Amino acid sequence: MHFLEAQPMAALRLNLRRELPNLPLEHVFLHGGYYALSFIDVTPHWKGLIGKAELSFISSNYSPLNVVSKGGAKNLLLKETGEYLPITFCKCSFVECNFELDVDCLSYVTLKWLKF
Repeated sequence: MHFLEAQPMAALRLNLRRELPNLPLEHVFLHGGYYALSFIDVTPHWKGLIGKAELSFISSNYSPLNVVSKGGAKNLLLKETGEYLPITFCKCSFVECNFELDVDCLSYVTLKWLKF
């Protein structure tokens, strides 16, 4: 375990007004983006969700978001999301961004092997 390093990640949750057809059930990685986004449509996996579709994103490139406000980070992540999916702010009924590291919650932390 001493060869592991924790790195914070930003989370973005989008509750959409309409379903997005043909989304896979598995995690999707949006290759080539600045914020290294990946997401999963949690709608088929969680019962009782409020909207038509709920997408949960993770940004692995957290550093650039560290220097902007929470609202600024939300806008930047939503903008990059729109480069891959037909999503805009007005198509969302709820948008939540979390990029505060909670040491008790490892869902916002990725562990990577250190090279020696």
